[in-house]
Amino acid sequence: MNLRNLWLLMVFVITLSGCVSMEGKFKGTAQANVGAFADQTIAMLSNSDLGVAQDNAIYVRHFIKPEWEEVKHYEMLTNEAELMLRGIVKYSIRLVTIAETNKTEETRIEAYTKYLEEVQQNAEGKLQLGPGYYDELVVKVGTEEKFLSALQQAQPIVNALGRYAQLLMDDINDATKKLAKKIDAQIDTEFAEVIAYQKALEKEKYAILKALGKLYRTYEGESAAFEEVLQSNVIRNKKLLPKGQPNEEDLHNIADHLVKRLDVIAKIWHEIEPDWNNYRETHRELDRLHAKVDQDANRMRAMVIVWLRAHQKMAAGVQNPAEWFDVESAPSQLFQMGVKAIF
Repeated sequence: MNLRNLWLLMVFVITLSGCVSMEGKFKGTAQANVGAFADQTIAMLSNSDLGVAQDNAIYVRHFIKPEWEEVKHYEMLTNEAELMLRGIVKYSIRLVTIAETNKTEETRIEAYTKYLEEVQQNAEGKLQLGPGYYDELVVKVGTEEKFLSALQQAQPIVNALGRYAQLLMDDINDATKKLAKKIDAQIDTEFAEVIAYQKALEKEKYAILKALGKLYRTYEGESAAFEEVLQSNVIRNKKLLPKGQPNEEDLHNIADHLVKRLDVIAKIWHEIEPDWNNYRETHRELDRLHAKVDQDANRMRAMVIVWLRAHQKMAAGVQNPAEWFDVESAPSQLFQMGVKAIF
């Protein structure tokens, strides 16, 4: 378990200990669902991860240079995503705190309004809301008489967080692609000699195999085939070249020469094969890691949308928490926000 998931688990335990009797205290009321909302939020987000664990990068880690701008940019974006998730968890827990420590609708709304004001500066900078729009929403929240109605008034802020998350995941996808391309080039640079040997041996091997095929055609009486053998320059021992048309002994000696050359190529290949396999496995691992980060980013897209939809349903008074966290509604919500979803 990485440190971020451990942190989320600790928050989850603390939340449970502080709100263990939430359902009992507020059973039959709207506030009962606030605790369930926070619990399900933490449980869902504890499965999110955009980092690459060291034990999953056995080969690739050697080729990643911390000083690369691509690495710094990727780490900056993933750190920003971590902060976003923590913000979602903190917000969800704060709702529980507000509902539990304030016994009237009026004081709950007042506490919620103050909280929105506390996070306003950071939220406005990240969520790209229009000038004055956040202030307007806070005023509307403060004028409501019911806590859930206040949450409904704040839904545009939650939706803006969803848009921010989608754009952030787009940036992470782009940064991952650029970083993977950089690592790919670094791998090829460090394995340049192995790549050159492999290409040369492959070229030589198939040239010899083609020549053996043409020798067989010569045996079958196709005289033009031997001319093709001569033009290919695969016969390195020039003493084997006949003055005119080759006889059977000439063809046998040339074939024997070519087979021995194949044996030499096989021995050389045996020496470099471990390095070549290492090279190929490094690329395969890079592809797997790239795909995993993209998959995790897309999963995070869905989770954020599921969360904001859950917030919307809770605020609308839907009593059953099982109806809130519905992943099937995520793609349509993304479409409504004007952001392409990839699952």
